[in-house]
Amino acid sequence: MKTNFKTGFTLLEIMIVVAIIGLLSAMAIPRFANWTSALRAKGAASQVAADIAYTRMSAVREGRTAVLTVAGNNYTMTVENPDGSVFKTLRTVRIQDSYPGTTIGTTGGTRVAFDSRGMLKGASATALTLTRDSRSQQLSISAIGRVIRETPQ
Repeated sequence: MKTNFKTGFTLLEIMIVVAIIGLLSAMAIPRFANWTSALRAKGAASQVAADIAYTRMSAVREGRTAVLTVAGNNYTMTVENPDGSVFKTLRTVRIQDSYPGTTIGTTGGTRVAFDSRGMLKGASATALTLTRDSRSQQLSISAIGRVIRETPQ
């Protein structure tokens, strides 16, 4: 006695599975886009925080004032002479190159300056905000030069 069993899926079953996968994907894509925006904002904030720390370290190492100057969505790190002229340019960063769509805003000025002891100088910016889409990260700089990263609610 021979039994003939056919194995496999019908076209209807395959179409139902594809439709379910499509619905799940449609629900997941907006969350994924929001998640990537948050990650890019955090990545940009980490890079700027590291560059602020590098600027501070350069001030102590060189025994001179070191400044991170924000201009639009770019910033430049320099070491200054006592008269305020540029002694050495450390680096210029275009934040849009690494983190497209990210903008930089400052509170308290466009310069973050550190003296030769690594202390924040008087007329310096005290906070920077990096924004991408609706996500933002704020970097606060304390008087002793410490960078604190906060996520605004």
